Amino acid sequence: GATDAGKLEFNTEKTGAAIATAMKIDSSGYVTTPLRPYFHAYGSSTQAWSGTASYSTVQFNGVWENHGSHYNTSSYTFTVPVAGVYFFWYTYTNATNSSTGPQAYIVYTPSGGSASYRSGVIQYSDYYNTVGDNAVINCAKDSTVLIKMINLNDVSFTIDLSRSTFGGYLIG
Repeated sequence: GATDAGKLEFNTEKTGAAIATAMKIDSSGYVTTPLRPYFHAYGSSTQAWSGTASYSTVQFNGVWENHGSHYNTSSYTFTVPVAGVYFFWYTYTNATNSSTGPQAYIVYTPSGGSASYRSGVIQYSDYYNTVGDNAVINCAKDSTVLIKMINLNDVSFTIDLSRSTFGGYLIG
């Protein structure tokens, strides 16, 4: 690491690439890790479920933040760039009065493995009530994480994606 004016930096260098600061401790003791992956995605418009109960991926097709570009706005999926413990969250807003509500899950799938549905939340409510959940998951490199919803009891409902979010970041 390098010291300069009361700070300490740890740098990394890929072959043929520029040096990047991996961690910095400033003179006040604040620690930053500029290479840490994180994302915060949102949707646009609405997404509807109807017919026989089935899981569908929630279409978070925009990002406010996508450090490292590991969230894909076309597949609505975060691909884990480095093994470690991650924090994930989601919120969704039901645009339909649902007496048998939508149910959502964080879906973690290890590379080449089976999906596990985590952190489920169900919503029985009036219009435009927002709910959500979160999970801490020990992720393997190249695993994927996304949000799926199911229309329990074959009910129809619509999610207002402009008021719904999905995000996550590496804890360590």
